[in-house]
Amino acid sequence: MSDQLEEQPEVEAAPTDQPAENFDAPAESDQRHRLPGDEEGVEYRYDAFISYRHVEPDRMWAKWLHKSLETYNPPKNLKAQLGFDPKVKRVFRDEDELPASSELGVELERALQQSRFLIVISSPRIVASRWCDAEVERFRALGRHDRILTLLIEGEPHESFLPALTQIKSVEYDDEGNEHEVITPVEPLAADVRPAEHESHSNRKRFALLRILATMWGVKFDDLRQRENERRHRRIVAAAGVLAALFVMMTGLTVYAVIQRNDAIAQRVIADAARQKAEDALAEALNLMDAVIFEFQEQLADRAGMRIPRERMLEKAMADLERIIDKFDLEQSQTGRAAAVAMHKRGTLYRIAGRTKEAGDLFDHALQILEPLAEAPGATADVRRDLSNVYVEIGRLEERLGNSEDAQHRYEQALTIRRRLADESPKNVVAQRDLATALEYVGNVLMTLGNTSDALDRFNHCLAIRTGLHNADAEDFDIRRELADAYERVGDATLQLGDVQASRDNQSKALELRVALVELDPGNTRVRRDLSVSHNKMADLDTRLGDLQEAHDHYASTLAETRELMRFDRSNPRWQRELAVGLLNLGAASVALGKTAEAREEYEQSLATSQKLVDANPDDVQAQRDLSRINHLMAELLLTSSQPEDARAYYERSFDIRKKLVADDAESVDAKRDLAIAYDGLGDLEHKLDKPGKAAEDYAEALKLREAIAAADPKNVQYQRDLTISYLRLGPVSKPQDALGYYEKALAVRERLAAADPTNYQAQVNLAVAHYYMGNAQRKTDDLTGAMEHYRKWIEINESIVEKQPDNVKAARDLSVSYSVVAELAASIDQAGTAIGYLLKAIKIRRKLVAADPKNAAAAIDLVISLVKLGDAEYGQKLYPDALTHYEEAMKVVQPFANGALPPNYAGLPTVINKRITAARAASQ
Repeated sequence: MSDQLEEQPEVEAAPTDQPAENFDAPAESDQRHRLPGDEEGVEYRYDAFISYRHVEPDRMWAKWLHKSLETYNPPKNLKAQLGFDPKVKRVFRDEDELPASSELGVELERALQQSRFLIVISSPRIVASRWCDAEVERFRALGRHDRILTLLIEGEPHESFLPALTQIKSVEYDDEGNEHEVITPVEPLAADVRPAEHESHSNRKRFALLRILATMWGVKFDDLRQRENERRHRRIVAAAGVLAALFVMMTGLTVYAVIQRNDAIAQRVIADAARQKAEDALAEALNLMDAVIFEFQEQLADRAGMRIPRERMLEKAMADLERIIDKFDLEQSQTGRAAAVAMHKRGTLYRIAGRTKEAGDLFDHALQILEPLAEAPGATADVRRDLSNVYVEIGRLEERLGNSEDAQHRYEQALTIRRRLADESPKNVVAQRDLATALEYVGNVLMTLGNTSDALDRFNHCLAIRTGLHNADAEDFDIRRELADAYERVGDATLQLGDVQASRDNQSKALELRVALVELDPGNTRVRRDLSVSHNKMADLDTRLGDLQEAHDHYASTLAETRELMRFDRSNPRWQRELAVGLLNLGAASVALGKTAEAREEYEQSLATSQKLVDANPDDVQAQRDLSRINHLMAELLLTSSQPEDARAYYERSFDIRKKLVADDAESVDAKRDLAIAYDGLGDLEHKLDKPGKAAEDYAEALKLREAIAAADPKNVQYQRDLTISYLRLGPVSKPQDALGYYEKALAVRERLAAADPTNYQAQVNLAVAHYYMGNAQRKTDDLTGAMEHYRKWIEINESIVEKQPDNVKAARDLSVSYSVVAELAASIDQAGTAIGYLLKAIKIRRKLVAADPKNAAAAIDLVISLVKLGDAEYGQKLYPDALTHYEEAMKVVQPFANGALPPNYAGLPTVINKRITAARAASQ
């Protein structure tokens, strides 16, 4: 029912082997000293409060500043001058300090009150954060406007400083007592780490740190820098003295040996220093390159399908990447690792942009460099990790190209490396996160290949790792988000295996985590979108479990989250597109509740939103696909509402769009699958209008498309299932013998898929449906024995599913349908007792479903139909009182829906039942 909103793991985190900080140690006494300007009576628990946007690279800089402040040891002579130890003891950074509390505002307020200084990590990204702006405003309100500092990491000040940083708002009154807001411009105290031409990046970072510390301690920056330089000089002199002493001690040795050894030591020291410098530069470059890729991916998602802007965005991102590569002189690396990483990052940009050929060539070049390096004796963990990253990217590329088995092979290669790295360093958080991500990728492709049981094993392993990481550091924002992803994947797999309740339990945990993440960072559009996905999945599961109102509520929550996202950027096509999808899903939920009028209104709103997006950007492929989909669903609604001629215009609009998209991109599998669905829609319309020949032509066109898609990727389970859909549609519009041939093909494919994955719930459901169609076909050829055989297999599968999943409403309803159909066949061959027995089984299930959801019109109609059929069978057996009892029960069930809540094609049901009641009463007398 829903359009699934789901992001591959994003670009993987840049490497870091820094140990996790320990924030569980008892807090130092906060009354150890007072600084100039400290307010009397204020308890300062924190020396500084860091405010930043929870995205990369802002988060990376916040972590660097946090650690640098707390680990910097002031020069001894400064301590003597000040008369106390000014060392920074504790810094507040919300992802480290905040507990999992719903009272987030109270915690932040307390932390701000207990902080001496506020330091803002400034970049163009922070300007969109109302949260950070509010923190600055609140700190000013505490009277500490002269204690607000900023670390400028990107952009120009005018585009990177929050409004609250550059202006102080106050209230003044005129002579008549009227209140006026006065805004006083101010220039924030800023430390700058942006790259500069004639200064190394390490120096920029060191001087920025000293500038912030000097301000916090109330000393001059030049004085602190001079003291730091003197300390560094003393350390060099001390080191030289140690070397000199060692030299004197070695005078008894051969001069030549001493010289040779000292020369070797010197060369090794120089080489180690050069290597460390190169590694530091590469690590920093990786962070910056990942930030470029992340930003490009987000922008591309926002402008999905727009060809011209996509190319422009790619050009800009590639130029940014090249500047980073040139700046760090990566191509000159002696090991070649940096050159391979640069190729990998370039390839990633091309892959995201859909330039598969360029991406593949770059990944191949990267492999040629990295594989020998990783296999060499003494290969570092970083090199092996780099190789695993390239394998992952190639896997993602192969998936995009529809080569699922090749993708699995590459993911498994990455998994092997990462499992080894995690075993070697079990406490290394990055290695554990990498392993979890690889398991997730392997699980995803196994799902595509139909191997759901093995996929679930990988997802459970991933979940176990992420649960352990979360237990070790429950406040890490990224780890919490990844844990939510892991629960979601387990939920997806358990659903595929048919355990709907277990799936819902896991999706509910993902939802709970994502609600908390949005509360932590309300301005983070990424976590808000994740939350909307969770609501969507919960809605799908509630629909399967029969709680249609709860499903409707979750779809409404999805729509509410999308509207929140639009408040940040109303013109963003991504959010407008998701608004259209949200309205569409809500409309589908309204259809399920029998609220046809509401559904049509929601569909029309969705249609209007999609049309605006297409009008604004005619080249936006995704907007075109969305517009075709909503037209298709509107047509289906009208078709089921007995308005086939009105439906035609919508079906044809959908078809025209999809045919053009295939013409524009003949290689697109998505476009061809969409067009096949459009042909199906036209066929359904012609079938409804009793034009089987025309319907068969449309269904045959859909089949041609699906056969070509399946032939290109024969291992893809979804494509094989698509084939069977065409076979099943062609059956009813074909001659009986031809129909039987189509159904046999569908049955053969579905038997193969079910045998390949026996625990796959959906595969079993699909097989059951194939037996139903075979039974129908054999009834039409008068092979009633063969028909009954297939119907009984249909029942056996449905009974097995319900036995394993007693709470699965859809499975229960499917079983009741199979009982009802077999009862009808039994009645047609004069087996009245058998017919009544099966009808009683169907009624027993349907009574339970109505009792569980009394407002569900569809469930009520099912029960009414079974009761009427039972009454008819009893009437035929001259059991008139029993027939009357069941007719009257049917009327009692349908009565609450008789005031317009019934679908149009069932509007006459009360009249039909009344006629039967009248006849049964007359016969009973």
